[in-house]
Parts: sequence; C-alpha cells; structure tokens
Amino acid sequence: MQSNSLEKSIQQQASQCVKCGLCLPYCPTYALTENECESPRGRIALLDALAKKQIPLSEKTQLYLDHCLTCRACEAVCPAKVSYGELIDKGRQLILEQSASPKKITLPKSLAIALKHPWLWQTLARLLAFYQRSGLQYLTRKSGLLKALRLARVEALLPISIIHSGWRPYYKATAPERGQVALFTGCINQLVDRTTIKAAIKLLTACGYNVYIPTTQQCCGALHQHAGAIKQAQALAQANIAIFNQLKIEKIITITTGCSVVLQEYAHLVNSPTSANFNQKIIDINQFLITIAWPQNLTLSPLAKKIIVHTPCTLRNVLKQAAAPLQLLQKIPAAEIIPLAANNYCCGAAGQYMLQHPAMSDNLLAQTLDLIIPLNPDYLATTNIGCNLHLQKGLTEKHCKTRVLHPIVLLAQQLTQPP
Repeated sequence: MQSNSLEKSIQQQASQCVKCGLCLPYCPTYALTENECESPRGRIALLDALAKKQIPLSEKTQLYLDHCLTCRACEAVCPAKVSYGELIDKGRQLILEQSASPKKITLPKSLAIALKHPWLWQTLARLLAFYQRSGLQYLTRKSGLLKALRLARVEALLPISIIHSGWRPYYKATAPERGQVALFTGCINQLVDRTTIKAAIKLLTACGYNVYIPTTQQCCGALHQHAGAIKQAQALAQANIAIFNQLKIEKIITITTGCSVVLQEYAHLVNSPTSANFNQKIIDINQFLITIAWPQNLTLSPLAKKIIVHTPCTLRNVLKQAAAPLQLLQKIPAAEIIPLAANNYCCGAAGQYMLQHPAMSDNLLAQTLDLIIPLNPDYLATTNIGCNLHLQKGLTEKHCKTRVLHPIVLLAQQLTQPP
C-alpha cells in the first residue's frame, strides 16, 4: 500500500470512531495508566493526526501506539464497529514508512530469519532440547551469563521440557474414515510446543480424519503484521494460501488461537478468490472437536484434577469461541473444570510484547496470576502458545506447581481407544 493510500485508509477508518469512550473500561493499558493516550480512543486520534500530518512522529507518540497489545477488546464492544485491529496494524505500517529508525516494533533480525525458513524450526527445536537435557540450561542460569547477555527474560519463557520429534506429512485415520483435514502447526509451536501438535494428530486421527501436515507451510505472519511489516506478512499469507489450497481437504485445523485469527483474516492481506477459499476452511481445533460427532468407541479415562481454563484475547474478542475449550474439557470424566473468573484483560503476552514492554507486560501478568494462584489448580488450560509460555513463566517464578498446557493435550492424554 502506497503511503498516500495508507494515510487515506487510516483517516477513513479513524473517522468511524465517535469518541464515545465505551471502549475505555475494556482496554488493559488504559486501566493500568488512566492515560487517554493509552486508550483505543486516544490511539485512534493519534493515528488520525499522524496520517493527516498534523503532528510529527515523536518517540513518545510511537511508544503510546506501540503499547497497544492488539487484544481487540475495544473492537468487540465498539458500537461504531471500528476495525481497530486492522487500524493499529496500518498505523504501525505508517510508522515504519515514516521513520528511518523505528523504535521497538520491528522484529529482531534473528527471529525474522527463523520464522522465514521452516527447516530451521526442527533444527532449533533439537538445539533447545539439547540445551535443556545436557545441563547447559542449569549452568547458564546459575552463572549469570544470561543476564549479562540480556537473554534471561526470553530464556525464562522456555517450557519445562522441549521435545524435538518430527512428524510425517500425512497421518491416516485410526477410526472409520470420515474426512480429510490439514493441520496448521505454527512456527512457535514447532519450536517449543510439539506436544500440542502430537496431541492434535492423535485426536483428529482417532476421530476418523486423515491429517495432512504440509512441510513447507510458513509462519502465519502474526508477528510481522502486528509489527507493521505488512509486505512480509503478505508474502507469508500468499505462500500459505498456495500451499494449503493444493490439498483436497475440508478444513484447515489450527492449534493456537493467535494463528487462527490471522489466518481467518488473510483476506485483509491478500484480496483474491484464493484467499476467500482458504479463509472458509480455517477452524480452531477446539471448535472443530466440539462440532463433530465423536466415534462411540472413543472414550476418555477419568482425571480427578482441578483444571482452570484461561481464555486468550484472540479466542474471546475475535473468534468469540470462549465456550469451546470448556465444552471440550468437560468430556473428561471426574475432572473439575473451572473457567478463570474475571479473565477480562489480556495476560500481557501479546506475541513479542512480553519481551519488548516488560513492565507493562508483567503488571498484566500479575493481575492474571492473582486470579489463578488462590485456586491452586493442577492444570491451567489455554489455547494460545504465547499465553501458555508467559503464564507458565509467571507461575514458575511464584513457585507454583500448576502446569500450563493446551486443552487438547489433556484430552489426548486421557484418550482410550479399543484396538
């Protein structure tokens, strides 16, 4: 999008905001700061002024815009139906175009390279698994080297145990065949949460679906898109659309809700009939598994544990499928399933936000942990990989033994299937 066209688009979308302020109580950053510039209404006004060249791009203005978590809670309650998520992404694109040295919103080069090359995901997963199991993790943490290299925060996000086993491009149904689906694995899941991918394969094949996992699939582009790197996000979208549209499948199953949202909105990035066909096939695995009929001989063994269900912003505000994980987990006999009460604000993960804005992120994390820890759950179930890593880090630092995992991992763990 050319600069003039981008500016006009921002102005047009910003003009839809009627400045009513109904979004303010739902904005996490406004709740923390009570600063109008940290609210959706304030950020829209700043974007409009930047697009009209009424104000210069200053470091302070950019920080206000960059502080947005893109949780889209404001969008969910907006009476004027302002597409705030799309608007803030365009605003960050404008910042990249207007600034020779943008602050904070660009992806680190090493991460951008890793996300671009799927073959690196398996290699990195193996290296991280070796790092944990060889004792290097223990030594580097004790030595203080991570702090010296300013890697302590990102390293603390690693899960307790990383598996690096790979998978085949095709898995045949283990129950009477009922359809063909593809699995979108995601880049971060492939690096640090292959357990969820394995669980998805096990559940889908047990329900009678043949599962395709294209080995050339790309990162969904969420991190690029929310950083304003729209051209890179478009290139990833076009690649994924071409790869998955080649398959003769009914659905494309996603296992992290952050990816689900971006994939379902590819039409914003790639306006073509092929993107429309792709978008119609996308469905989150929780929603998919509660809408199909399970085989009668497929049962779940009892699990007498307390499971708290956390609802990520993407699931609540955009997909609007907050009930799906609860319904799915209620299939497990003897399990005590409890939705996390007052889970109205973002937990502070928000992709790379938790690394770029640690103070704001940690304040939001503390609020969420205050809801979880008194309940003393055995498990915390969440459907987004960023939330998973962020919440597990927080619980571990509080010496809480609660394990954070995807709901489908628990289901796969309890799955019993007669031979």
